[in-house]
Amino acid sequence: GVQMQPHVHVHASAATNAAIAAPPTANARGDVATAKTDESRPPKKRKIVNAPEMNDEAPEPVAAAVATAAVVTEIATTAEAALDMEMVPGVGGDEGFAVGPGAAAGVASRTGPKKTQVRYDPDVPMNKEQLAAWRREARRVRNRESAAASRQRIRDRISELQDEADGWKLKYIQAMQRLQALERAVGQADDGTTNACQPTGLI
Repeated sequence: GVQMQPHVHVHASAATNAAIAAPPTANARGDVATAKTDESRPPKKRKIVNAPEMNDEAPEPVAAAVATAAVVTEIATTAEAALDMEMVPGVGGDEGFAVGPGAAAGVASRTGPKKTQVRYDPDVPMNKEQLAAWRREARRVRNRESAAASRQRIRDRISELQDEADGWKLKYIQAMQRLQALERAVGQADDGTTNACQPTGLI
């Protein structure tokens, strides 16, 4: 006949079943996490949430908060330094921008005083907008200086050509005077030869 195996009932506590269902896991930092059940969901949809044990290292949210506080402190320091800067008017209708004391120097011009020229001072902190404005101003200064030098070269060349043209005009006048003198001399010589060849009328 068929022998029936005795059925053994094993009674385990709820804590033992929970430990078997959700063994301890390790997080990214190597900490052993204990099993914790999410009580906010129905029994069939509850998930096991890992609760990291407390250790000496600060958790990631605390480190992020510390980094954010450091950035805020740096921004506040930059803002305080920007308040101490003086505003320099822009060129061509552009808005002015901040620059530190002693960083600007005036440039003289033949037609009148120019706008204040900005010189970079590494001791003065600048944000991206201020640095871009300083670079635009420096580019304008270089363009103005290059254009002024080009106009000066053109004026010098025109003056040289004018002097050369005046010299050629003088040479032309002198050449015409010599030509007229030679023509008169040739005319007088022709008149003398003609008079010598004519008969006197005496036979």
